[in-house]
Amino acid sequence: MILAKRITVPAGQTKKVTVGPVSWIVPNSLWWPNIPYVEGYRAQLHNLDVTATVVGSEPSTSHVRFGFREIEQVGDGFELNGVPINFRGDSPQGADYDNIDNYGRGDAFDTLPGFLRPSASNPGWEKVIDNYQRLNYNSVRIHQEPASPYMLDVADEMGMILMDESAIRGSNGRESLFSGRDNMVKHVQDLVLRDRNHASVLRWSQANEPTTGTQSPFPAPGYSIGFDRELYKAVMALDDTRPISTDGNSPDLDYDNYTVYCHYWDVSWSNPDRFTESTCPEAVLPGKPHGSGEHIWNTDNTPRGFMQFATSTQRMRVNDAADIRPYTLLSAWASLVPGVRSTDMTIEGNLKPLYGEDNLPDPWSHPTVQRIQKAFSPLLVSDNAYWDANKRSNSAGVWPAVPVALERGASVTRTLTVFNDLLNTDNVTLNWAVRSGSATGDIVASGSKDLFIPRGSDKDHEITFTVPKSADDLYLVLSAQTAANGTVFTDDGTKFATVEPAPGDNTALRGQSPFIKVERR
Repeated sequence: MILAKRITVPAGQTKKVTVGPVSWIVPNSLWWPNIPYVEGYRAQLHNLDVTATVVGSEPSTSHVRFGFREIEQVGDGFELNGVPINFRGDSPQGADYDNIDNYGRGDAFDTLPGFLRPSASNPGWEKVIDNYQRLNYNSVRIHQEPASPYMLDVADEMGMILMDESAIRGSNGRESLFSGRDNMVKHVQDLVLRDRNHASVLRWSQANEPTTGTQSPFPAPGYSIGFDRELYKAVMALDDTRPISTDGNSPDLDYDNYTVYCHYWDVSWSNPDRFTESTCPEAVLPGKPHGSGEHIWNTDNTPRGFMQFATSTQRMRVNDAADIRPYTLLSAWASLVPGVRSTDMTIEGNLKPLYGEDNLPDPWSHPTVQRIQKAFSPLLVSDNAYWDANKRSNSAGVWPAVPVALERGASVTRTLTVFNDLLNTDNVTLNWAVRSGSATGDIVASGSKDLFIPRGSDKDHEITFTVPKSADDLYLVLSAQTAANGTVFTDDGTKFATVEPAPGDNTALRGQSPFIKVERR
C-alpha cells in the first residue's frame, strides 16, 4: 500500500502529520509470542517506508519495522491483544559475563559472540532465544544494561517477550540517585525513544533495586519515592502504551499501569536452602499484579538451587503470580549463551557456574533442565501435593527428593492442578494413567477429562484409583493437549512407593505423608 500527502512545514519548525486511515486484516496482522514453543517460529511483522521530498533537495528516507499488538495491565494481571497473559522467564545481565575463565565486566551485549549475529564459530543470539523458548520461558528482562538493537530485532522476529530495563542500579550503593538523577532521567527517555517501536518490548522496567543501598534495607544514596515517580513520568511522557515497573523492593506507586516486583522477599541469606514460593502480594497495592523478579541468587549455581528454578516456579504459579523470574539462569547453566563459561558468580560467590561451556554437553536430556521445561510449560499438570512435598529438593538437586507412599489396597484421591498459560484456547484435555513398576508398565487406572480453563488461570481436578496389593511402585503419567496445539505437556516423574497397611488403622501412615487421602477397603 502506498499513500502520499503534501504538507507545508515552515523553515525551522516541526510538524506532526497523520497519514491514513489504513485498513488492516487484524486477526492476521497481530504480533504474538512463540507460545507454545514451535521450532522456527516467526512472528508477524510489518514494514513502513517513509520518504520526504522537498523540491530542489535529495529525498530523505526512513525504514521502520513494527508489529501490531496491545499490552495492558488489567487488575492483578496483564492482557496481550485482549488475552490474559502471564510472564515466565529470566533476567540476563550483560555486564557480568565473559567468554574466558576470568571474570569480566564489560558490554557483553555488544561484544560477546553469544549475543551477536550467528557466525561460523558461534550460533549467536538467535540460539539464546531458541534455548529460552525451548525451556518454555516466554519473557526475558534485559537486566541493568539495555539490549543491543540487534538483540531487539531478533526478539521481534522470534516472538520473544522482553522487559526493557534501564541501566539504573541502586543496589550496593554504586550509583547516587541524587547527583546522577538528571542523567538517569535522560537515559530512561533515550531508552524509550530508541526501543518503543519494537513489538517484543511489552514492558518497561525503569530501575533495578533503587531502594537497596550498601547494607540492605537502607536505601541507595539519594533515593526517595519521588525518584520512582520522576522516572515513571519520564516514560509516560514518551510512551503510555506499555505497563511500567520497578524491579526490587520499592514502595508501589498509585498508578494503574505500574507495579513493583520484589526480590528475595522471604529468604534467609544464611540458609543454604533459600527456597521461596512467595509472590509478594503484600509488596504491591491491592488489586495489582504480583510475582517475583529475583529469588534464587546466590544458590543458583548449586544443584539444589538449579532444581528450585523449577519447583519455586510451580509453587508461585499455584500462588497466582503474574510474573516469575528466578535469578539467574546463567549462574546455573552459563552456556545457555553459547561460548559463555563464567558469570558474576565467579567472583561475588567465589564459585563458577554449575554448568559452563564444556560440562553440559546435552542439556535437553539433563533431569533438571527437563524439570524446568515442565514447570514453565504453558500447559502444566501437577499433582499439587506431590510438588509441594518436593519443592525444596535436596543438596544433590534430586527430584523427587521426598518419598510419597500409598497404602496397598486403598482407594486414593489425588488433586491435579492444570495451569493454562496458552494464548489461543480455554479448552484443555487432561489425560492421566497410573502405571505399575515403571512409567511404561501396566496401566492400573486411567482417565481423560475435557476442562474449560480460562487463559491465564488454573483448575483443580480430582482423580481416584485403587492401589494394587502388589509391592510395585506406581507412576502417575500426565499429559495435556488442545485441539489447536496438540499435546503440549507430558510428565512421568510422579512416583509413589506402596506400603502395607498400618496395623489397626492408617493414622501412622497419614502422619508420614499428610498429602494422601485414603479410604480403606
